[in-house]
Amino acid sequence: MGINEANRIKFFDCSRALCMIYIIGIWHMQEYLTGNISIVSEWTSSITNGVLAAFTFISAYFLGKREVNSVSDAFKFYKKRLVRIYPLFFLSCTTLLVVHFLWGINYVNGVSQYILTLCGLSCIFTPAPQTIWYISMLILFYLLTPAINSFKKVLPKSFFCLALFAVFLLLKLFVIDIDNRLLLMFPMYCIGLIIAPIVKLTDNLSLLRLFVSSGAFLLLVFIKININFYVIDYFIIGAFTMLCLEIGKLCAKSKILFCILNFISYGSMVAYLFHRQFFGAVFKITGDFPIWFAYLIALPALIAISYFVQYLYDRLFIKRMP
Repeated sequence: MGINEANRIKFFDCSRALCMIYIIGIWHMQEYLTGNISIVSEWTSSITNGVLAAFTFISAYFLGKREVNSVSDAFKFYKKRLVRIYPLFFLSCTTLLVVHFLWGINYVNGVSQYILTLCGLSCIFTPAPQTIWYISMLILFYLLTPAINSFKKVLPKSFFCLALFAVFLLLKLFVIDIDNRLLLMFPMYCIGLIIAPIVKLTDNLSLLRLFVSSGAFLLLVFIKININFYVIDYFIIGAFTMLCLEIGKLCAKSKILFCILNFISYGSMVAYLFHRQFFGAVFKITGDFPIWFAYLIALPALIAISYFVQYLYDRLFIKRMP
């Protein structure tokens, strides 16, 4: 998210910040904590998928408003996406490859996976890398976005998205072992693109949606635990995405909380791209993180550094874009 991006929706920034805190500060932080703490369960895995789905929906919603009427428009879209995300993505992938060669830590496990990741194909030609797989998947979605946005009406756009999903599914069933997470996230991305031009999301909080989405999420996860049916995952991430957005609206009502979460949100992409490198470097020096160190020093330091890295990056590159 850049300093020049206008017409931002306040609760999106709050939701994005909360999602980032969960992924980095809870889901991944457990690997660095003293005492071999593990929070992995069916519940937390469902929350993790829901968090990533909310990230995916938010990204798509902003991009869905960008019209593509010509090849020139498509190239402009690619140029903006390339400048906004790719240099930092490239640097993150490259440093993770260096970490692999120096210390044998396999977030990226070799040159082949590194190249596929940079091309946005690591979720097609698996295994995908750890952590950075998500951004690689978004790169693939960004490549498809101009084609999707070239359809102006909801029905043909929806059919085209269904056709793309069918291609992924057929590849999974009969050709190559596509990462299941791509199949899970792509519909959420398409929904964001489809509804963006026709549905204006506002900061108005709905307690009904908050309670319904939280209840639906809890019920659906309970059903999944007892009846492990893959299709239920789509309803779970849909319910959690709605819940996440409503919680973001609730947080946006508080000026102090919004300021804090807006600060966190601004550097969220940098934090996601480089938290493994940052925590890994600190871990090499200190060893396992005590709880107090993780949440009073390591995580706040990452957030602060990420904010200023994003700020400098925007000043150097984004503001100079025509």
